[in-house]
Amino acid sequence: MPGVERFNDKVSFADASLTTVTDEESEQSGHKGSEADRGKQHDDPREPLSSIIGLLDERVGTDLTETDQFFFEQAQVDLADNAHVMAVAQHDGEDQSMSVLDGYLGGAMIDRHDVNSDLVQAFLDKPDFRSALTQMIGREFYKTIRESGESA
Repeated sequence: MPGVERFNDKVSFADASLTTVTDEESEQSGHKGSEADRGKQHDDPREPLSSIIGLLDERVGTDLTETDQFFFEQAQVDLADNAHVMAVAQHDGEDQSMSVLDGYLGGAMIDRHDVNSDLVQAFLDKPDFRSALTQMIGREFYKTIRESGESA
C-alpha cells in the first residue's frame, strides 16, 4: 500500500493525509479545474468523521462501524473540553496541534472507555437507572421508527 509502512504490526502513514482543502486553498496551490473536473464539492472543508472511518477501513483494513464513529465523536468532545488542547489548536500551527493531540488522544480514548464502562455497569447494577434508561431509549426508538415508516 503506497505511503504506509509497517513496523512490528504498527502502521505508520508516511505520506497519507486525511485533510481536505477549501476551493480557495486549492486554487492558490494550483489545483484549478472546471466544476466537472473537481468532483464533489463540500461546504465544510473538513472531512466528516464517517469519511475518515471509511479511509481507515480502506487503508488499515479495519471494519469500523457507526458505533465506532460515535465513540470517536465522544472522545473528540472530551478533547474539546481540554483547555490546553483547545488553546494549541486555536493559536499554534497544525503540526504543533497534532503533536499535542497525540499526547492527549490516548488518554481521552481510555477515559471515554471508562465512562462508557461505568454506564454499562450502572445499567446492570441499578434497577432504577435501567428502567429509566429503557423507557427513554425505548420511547425515542419507537417514535423514530414510527416516524420514518420503517417496517420489518
